[in-house]
Amino acid sequence: MANNDVQITTDTLVKVTNHKPTEYSAYVAPTQKTYNWYPATHGVPTSYDLTFAEVQYLHNASSTFTQGWLTIENEEVRKMLGLDLEHIKDLNMTSEEIKKALTGNIAAFKKLSKFAGNRDKMFQIIEVAKSVGINNTTKVTLLAEWAGMSREKLLDDLDDNNKE
Repeated sequence: MANNDVQITTDTLVKVTNHKPTEYSAYVAPTQKTYNWYPATHGVPTSYDLTFAEVQYLHNASSTFTQGWLTIENEEVRKMLGLDLEHIKDLNMTSEEIKKALTGNIAAFKKLSKFAGNRDKMFQIIEVAKSVGINNTTKVTLLAEWAGMSREKLLDDLDDNNKE
């Protein structure tokens, strides 16, 4: 069945994922459920299936999705909630998308510069960089600059991860 044929109802299960290296908790008042998404470790995210009604509540009652704390994995649901805007897509960039940018050519890599100054997103990018092993001098220098840290500190962090 094509995506266009699927009808979203309040009971439709929607995968909600934490791609960030920080924990996130949310209380859904109508269902009185608390969800705890653990930090994404080594690029492996944490996901739960929530009903569309729960997702809609979180969206209406908080900035969970608009600020990129959690990602809705269903494109149709993102569109229904108005979360298909480019700046929101950027905040919800997955570890896999970051990995492609980190390991791609310099033009693809420089797309990550839009996150300069965003501490949480830069932390996620550096965690992914540790897992893929970035050794390009230009990329390391730019990444350190965007993260607001010294090149030497970033190199030490990357080297420490390679020793494990």
